[in-house]
Amino acid sequence: MTRVATSIILANVFLFPLWSDDKPSPSPRAERLKAIQDEFKKANDELAKAIQAGTTKPNDDGEYPKWLELRKTTLKPARELIDADPSDAVALDALIFCLNDLGAGDIDPELHKLVVKHHAASEKVDPLLRRSSAPVDFLRAIAAQTPHAKIRVWANYHLADNLYAEGKSKEAEKVAESVQSDSTAKDLGGYGSGTLADTAGRLLFEIRRLSIGKEVPEATGKDIDGKPMKLSEARGKVTLVVFWATWCKPCMNMVPHERALYERNAEKPFAIVGVNGDILPDENAKVTTADGKVIDNSAAVHAAIEKTGIKWRSFRNGSFGLANEWNVRSWPTVYLIDHRGIIRGKWKGDSGEKELDAAVEKLVKAAEADKEKEGK
Repeated sequence: MTRVATSIILANVFLFPLWSDDKPSPSPRAERLKAIQDEFKKANDELAKAIQAGTTKPNDDGEYPKWLELRKTTLKPARELIDADPSDAVALDALIFCLNDLGAGDIDPELHKLVVKHHAASEKVDPLLRRSSAPVDFLRAIAAQTPHAKIRVWANYHLADNLYAEGKSKEAEKVAESVQSDSTAKDLGGYGSGTLADTAGRLLFEIRRLSIGKEVPEATGKDIDGKPMKLSEARGKVTLVVFWATWCKPCMNMVPHERALYERNAEKPFAIVGVNGDILPDENAKVTTADGKVIDNSAAVHAAIEKTGIKWRSFRNGSFGLANEWNVRSWPTVYLIDHRGIIRGKWKGDSGEKELDAAVEKLVKAAEADKEKEGK
């Protein structure tokens, strides 16, 4: 064998080693990131157990200082890792960890800027688009710079959603319209039922019909017991529409206050209308387990109603019911409607007892004053 041939063979051995099926060893940077993630997971699991056991308490604002401390102490070494080389794959993984697992966008606003500067073209940014805390400037930049149609339409959808949450309805409507008409969005599954284009359509419905100051649209369906029900049955009364479910702990925590409101205003023009999100028998769409068994949480819902003293009726939401039509993805969601049917308040999450009480009292007094005028 010639020296040249031997050199070629040796070169091929190095290019295609006998152990080529083995995975390459992770880089020191990747190992460091994994160590940070493992340490965080262990500490987070311990904190979760302490919160569940009641040994760690929230402050007056309902926040856990130890959780904030854990986020900050974990962010520091992760940030050092990112700063060493913000453009490589490990840095992107670290950025995603900081923004998703730590939710550190509020602590360090530069994190989103680093993603845009170094990784806007990566498909791995997808989970960062879906956080309600994603800044609109970040979403707008990703939508403009990504070469991936899927990333573009998702970025634009969440841009529209977040713009609407910030009160920028006109801009949100324009962006949502672009998503609804996008051919890529028509081929992607969205939230709830249908495609992403359908999801954008529901956001448009919310913007156009369910914003504060709009007349609330009619809602018809069946109650938990299967009896016909209409939202307009409460017209003439100040109405609290509450999207709730037994699996939603914040929803159930709100029930005692809702019951107190209901009882305090029992002789006044006030009503509560629930929309239950549990899986109940649905003639249009059956929800089944992997083995084909139909899911029916009726017993749990009736038990919760009896235990908590819920005295008002609730729509049976169903798989494609009112929550889907009204674009509800946060549980609880609460609407406050005046006696004329105009939406006066809207909360995605706990409405807050003091704020809600003051709003209800003001609207009830206005309803009583109008009723008195009509009686004269």
